[in-house]
Amino acid sequence: MLQIALENNDLLISRNYVDQYCDAEFTPVLTVDNYKVTIREYWNTNSNDCSTCSAPTVRIENYEGDFFEFWWYIGESSISFNVINTDALND
Repeated sequence: MLQIALENNDLLISRNYVDQYCDAEFTPVLTVDNYKVTIREYWNTNSNDCSTCSAPTVRIENYEGDFFEFWWYIGESSISFNVINTDALND
């Protein structure tokens, strides 16, 4: 499930309940095409000794209220995990 929120002037887009290794580092790749933002979720890991639940988050600094649509993909998948847009901020 994706969530979108404002924190001060920053826009946060998160994917909740992700089971990942304890030392995993979230390394997203973002591509912007007009109002469509593609987020590809990648992780760097060194060990698989333990796992934890995390919420990878992308921060858009100094968000000015423009309309954006966020398409979240797991790695190189061609099917998006989920889509959310900034209209959800008003819900």
